[in-house]
Amino acid sequence: MPVFVRIENAKEGLILASDIYDSEDNILLRRGTVLKSSYIKRLGEKGYNGVYVQNTDIGGIVTVDPIRRETRIKTVNAVRRFFNTSQKNVMCDEKNLKDLKKSIEDIIFELLENKDIEINLVDLKINSEYTFFHSVNVAVISLIMGIAKGYSQKNLFELGLGALLHDIGKLGIDRAIVEKPGQLDDEEFKKIKEHPEKGFSFLRESFEYDVPVRSRAVVLQYHEKYDGTGYPQGLKKDEIHPFARLVAVADVYDAMTSDRPYRKALPPHEVIEFIMGSAGTHFDPDAVSVFLSRITPYPVGSIVQLSDGTVGTVIEVYSDAVLRPKLKVLRSSKWQTGLIIDLRNDTNFMSMTITKVLQETAA
Repeated sequence: MPVFVRIENAKEGLILASDIYDSEDNILLRRGTVLKSSYIKRLGEKGYNGVYVQNTDIGGIVTVDPIRRETRIKTVNAVRRFFNTSQKNVMCDEKNLKDLKKSIEDIIFELLENKDIEINLVDLKINSEYTFFHSVNVAVISLIMGIAKGYSQKNLFELGLGALLHDIGKLGIDRAIVEKPGQLDDEEFKKIKEHPEKGFSFLRESFEYDVPVRSRAVVLQYHEKYDGTGYPQGLKKDEIHPFARLVAVADVYDAMTSDRPYRKALPPHEVIEFIMGSAGTHFDPDAVSVFLSRITPYPVGSIVQLSDGTVGTVIEVYSDAVLRPKLKVLRSSKWQTGLIIDLRNDTNFMSMTITKVLQETAA
């Protein structure tokens, strides 16, 4: 089974499990290519965060992309065109907006086809294209949550469009501030906090009849917090639109699991722990519950290390306890190889936790 390995952990001799493309859909390396150190170095220099490899005995993150690569790239390109024309104060032509809307429809169709699969959202990202890939990832995660809530096609479309455009207001912020590789000072953070209102105003003034009111509400409100400490309006609980409450979770998850100029990506399980711990303060508890019902940090086949040093492979995931799956021991100084450890149900293992996903040979 293909696994995702971060670029800093990739080694010579690994075999690519899928083609690698640039942001314009040009092929760089073909599936089946044996990695060389020069290839790995070049991919890192180009901003790729990892690769999919064929080796089934290497530790890594087993992933299922809920949409086709072609759909993802097409949507990234549609977002890029829309953002670029908007940044130049050029009125987006009808085709740009139609392309954006058609991409959302395609994503919804593919997600509905795959709505029962186990999803782990580690994605091969090009860090220099963060804004566009982030917009698409936030839309995909938000729509997965919307589908889990049983939203209608109309609701899904308006949720997805709002999620895709959630960062449009950052085009009105000095790029040096948005991409600053360090902590923002008070004045810079004040500027950053203007982007939801800037995005909302831009869409209302330029696309009042083309971008639905509820999609624009997402752009305005996704930085609001459930306890009222967010911005720009300090809304709380049900004052925040339900779509924005979903997008708030999706935005934080993808941002924290992505490399940024000022920090490296955090492991998915750490981000999920943060989201769980922020339910009722930062996030709507219902939105967190829906997110956890569909996203798992440890898909079946993942190789993980426990707090006592035991290494095992995940054999079953519980939707109501995503951080405590069932494992089979691969190596341990304490437990017999092949032993089944049920972190959720077996009282003998209640004190044990998963400390990391391994990127090394398990045998």
